[in-house]
Amino acid sequence: MGHKYKDEVRLAMSVSRTGSGNHFYGKSHTMETRSLMAAAKGAYGLISVTNLETNETVEYASSHLAAAALNVGPNTILRYIKSQKVGVPTRSVPRPASPVLKKIYKLTR
Repeated sequence: MGHKYKDEVRLAMSVSRTGSGNHFYGKSHTMETRSLMAAAKGAYGLISVTNLETNETVEYASSHLAAAALNVGPNTILRYIKSQKVGVPTRSVPRPASPVLKKIYKLTR
């Protein structure tokens, strides 16, 4: 069951841990740490992107990193991995051309 704090004590603890009272206030994880955390997620870990023209493969630690590199959204990356399609379809609304829209990449986990 644990100890029950009074409402004013709970409020004081909450206020003391917000903003500059939070130990992580003003800080952010490094890209290396973010990659390690993403890889530790297991199924949501490494994403391999293979260029079908040059047969070069690049691995990304997360769908967000792969999406940023390919200039598409992370949900698009995950959807295409799940469907095993090659490339990413163009939308009815034109947007800046990216290599992935030319259907030259294969996305795998």
